[in-house]
Amino acid sequence: MTAAPLSPAPTPWSAWGERLVAAGNGELMSVVNGTITSKPGWRSARTRKPSRATGGAMEQTAEPADLTTAIPSPPSATPAARPSRRRDAPRNRRPVQAPQLIEAARLADQLQAAGFTERDIARIIDRDPSLVSQFYTRHKGAAFVPALTRVLQAVQTAGITDTTELAAIAAPHITRRTTSSGTRARVRTRSVLITPAGTGTGRAGAQAIASGSTRLRALIAEAARQRLRLAFTVRLAKTAYVHPSGSRTDSPGIRRDVIQRADHTEERSYGSSATGGFDATDFARRTDRAAGDVTVAIHQWLVETGRIHPDARIIHLEIRTWRPRS
Repeated sequence: MTAAPLSPAPTPWSAWGERLVAAGNGELMSVVNGTITSKPGWRSARTRKPSRATGGAMEQTAEPADLTTAIPSPPSATPAARPSRRRDAPRNRRPVQAPQLIEAARLADQLQAAGFTERDIARIIDRDPSLVSQFYTRHKGAAFVPALTRVLQAVQTAGITDTTELAAIAAPHITRRTTSSGTRARVRTRSVLITPAGTGTGRAGAQAIASGSTRLRALIAEAARQRLRLAFTVRLAKTAYVHPSGSRTDSPGIRRDVIQRADHTEERSYGSSATGGFDATDFARRTDRAAGDVTVAIHQWLVETGRIHPDARIIHLEIRTWRPRS
């Protein structure tokens, strides 16, 4: 018996270019790029009995076969997601070790446990408070170990708490560094810019104010030595001022010298070259009475003159100097 020629079945095309055709015996054949492959077990939906017109071959009906269940789904174009790595798996991490404190830092910790602050320790050893903080961060302070040891003994045994008395105890045990020739070594300090005309500016932010604004003390002292005039600008919360903005009672009494900020704070300037400013000698004495704390001296002046509330806190401070006209 001669097999009937392959006739394409009215079936849908698959997603990867495969075409299914039905042979004369009812089996489905796969045609991919001209290559014919049999699909055993796949048969056309309907076939008729052999007829004389086809020479005994199986005749396929003209109705399309439903092959949606027989054609496998094409492979997905998106690759399967990899399983996530377990985040709770233990990792071999080295334990973080606490930094080792030097002897000066341990003595400072014991003094702070006794009720002293870093600023008090700095006054006792006659240094800037920033140096005390460097006992912990940069391992400085080895030269102050003998002095701090004597001070700690005086606090623990004699119960001395006055910083002036403790400074007198520490002074004989503190020596300045010397050069190879035996002369006193120069210490790097912050330069205070005061021009020959007498103009100078110094600012202190939150961090400097917390340590007493000591960098402004040198500016005020030099201005007092040259008999200069000064003005200052402070930033406080709006509710910290007694008088409203632009009040004639409050200095300067004009709107353009009041700067309001989005964080509900306000900057106000006191003194100017037009109004004459303030005597730098007066504020130098106030700073000395406040143990060198410029912020405290300015705060006391503002409270005494009725411009801010006693519980107000200065956030920013700026001081300007100039030489008065003769």
